[in-house]
This record gives sequence, structure tokens and C-alpha cells, in this order.
Amino acid sequence: MASALTVQTILDQFLPEKSLDGHRLKVCARLTGCRTARMGGMEMRCDHCKTRSVCYYGCRDRHCPQCQGRASQRWSDRQRALLLPVPYFHVVFTLPHTLNGWVQLHPEVLYRCLFQAVWNTLNQFGRNTRHLRGELGMTAVLHTWGQNLSRHVHVHCLIPGGVLTDSGQWRKAKSDYLFPVRALSRRFRGRMVSLLRVSANAGELNRVTSSGETDGVLNGLMQQEVSVHSKTPCHPFEIRPTVTSQFPTRGYPHEKAPHTQTVAGPG
Repeated sequence: MASALTVQTILDQFLPEKSLDGHRLKVCARLTGCRTARMGGMEMRCDHCKTRSVCYYGCRDRHCPQCQGRASQRWSDRQRALLLPVPYFHVVFTLPHTLNGWVQLHPEVLYRCLFQAVWNTLNQFGRNTRHLRGELGMTAVLHTWGQNLSRHVHVHCLIPGGVLTDSGQWRKAKSDYLFPVRALSRRFRGRMVSLLRVSANAGELNRVTSSGETDGVLNGLMQQEVSVHSKTPCHPFEIRPTVTSQFPTRGYPHEKAPHTQTVAGPG
């Protein structure tokens, strides 16, 4: 019987050490060493039959599917318990690849601005769209790479098909799409650039070589099309547990719902 395919076996066989920086090498080292002799462990012995067994310690790295499996499942169960009996929209906002270098230099600043730009965009459309005019709910998860493991920063948003009005009433969306994608894209682009300018002026992008480079990149970004993808709505029973349970191990999950604070999930 063939051995099970795991992250450890893949990294042991294909890890390109020369193309990774020190931080990523340390993460990969923890993942490949998880629950092996490299992490240490404890020996257990039966007092009756004298059988001995060794239990190795986990790495506890937030990227590790072995260590974070239970936390991932608990997070997934919480999200599914909060699902409303309404259609849900899946919208994906992608950070332009022009900013990939900035992500490497200032990940916390870029990710913060990205989430703020996404929520501001969706919230404004929910508030101002004629047939809605209320507050949206949202569960958003950050993915930092694509299917080929190249840097591809994007946010997956799961959005209930309706809003909560100021009077506390539920008002459902009236069409098969939530908002016009092109309008979402332009609003998102403008908000993202605005937030990055504020961060740059506050000195939060100090590792970028010069202010001239910052202005040049952001001015050029306003001339580009920014990718926003919206999928057809699905019902709660169509949301696959395998999808939601994988989110916490891939990025930084955040929840946003009417009258609640933003809450970070595991990882």
C-alpha cells in the first residue's frame, strides 16, 4: 500500500531550499520535523505487558495541518453554525501583483490595508445600493499564494445575500449577483491606493526605497484593472466543509457581521 501523501512527504521531496528566505526555511523545518524525533518526545510503557511506545511532540506552527487540524475544524464548525438560511455570494478580491514586493517588505501593513479596503468597498455598496441600504455581513479569509505556490495575495469573502437595515429588519438581495463587479473593482482599487498613501505618509512603508517610488507605484496602480471575481450565489447546504475548514491553515481568517466586532480566527 502506498504511503499517505502529506505536507511532510511533499516538503521532504520537493523543498527548494535555495529559493526560500530564512523565515520560510524555518517554517518548513518545523513542518517536516513535526511529530518526529527532531522535536523530541516522551516514552510510554505499559506496567503489565512492558510494551514501550514513543510519542513525539508537535511543532505547534500555525501553518502545520497536523497541529492546527483541530483548531481548523472548530473554526469551521463555528462558521457553519452562524450561516443564515439565505443564499451566499462568494467574492474574491486580488491584490495587484505590482504590490508583491511591498508585501514582502511590509506584510502587516499591506494585509491590514487589504482587509480594510475590501470591507470598506462592500460596506459602502451595501449601504448605498438602492435595493439594499443596510449593513452586510462577511466572513473573509486571506490567501497569500496561488495554486502553483507563487505569491498571489487575495481575499475570499463569503457574503449573505441581504443586509440588516437600521431598523433591524432583514432585506434580501433581489438579483442573482450582489453588486456590479467592475464598479466593485474600481472602488476597491481607489480605496486600497488611498489607504496605502496614508500608510506611506505615516512612515509605515519605510522599507520601500523612496517616496518617489511609492508615488510612482500607486499612481501606476490607478491606471490598472484590479481583479474582483464574483461567483453565482449558493445556499448554505452547498457550502463544502472541506473549503471552510481549509481556510484557517492557509491565511488569516476574519469575520465581520452586523453589530459585531472583527474577530480573528485560529492562525
